[in-house]
Amino acid sequence: WETPRGERDFDGAGSLCHAWSSVSVYFNGAYELGVRPLEPGFRTFRISPYPGNRHLVSGTVPTPYGRICVQATTVVGEVELHIVTPPECVPELCPYPEFPVVRCSVTKYSASTDRPNR
Repeated sequence: WETPRGERDFDGAGSLCHAWSSVSVYFNGAYELGVRPLEPGFRTFRISPYPGNRHLVSGTVPTPYGRICVQATTVVGEVELHIVTPPECVPELCPYPEFPVVRCSVTKYSASTDRPNR
């Protein structure tokens, strides 16, 4: 393990040194994109992007209702956030102080034909 506390230091996600634990996929959605469920199925979810030193982080998080797509662009420490979410899911924005969100757009897709493919 990478730390004395093992998987407890990674929210129970497993070891970072084992590719089969898929922790990088979990890390991207939960920490870089900052998408974490507040209710079962992500009906309400927290979004707290933490792009670090990267200009752009983007990705999708699967839910029972469809995919949540997030794109966070950072310019001089300020984040512009674009979220595409199923109509059943409601985001709750909780930005980190070191990455203030200056603009945020939320788009809900309404029909199965409108659901994003990525």
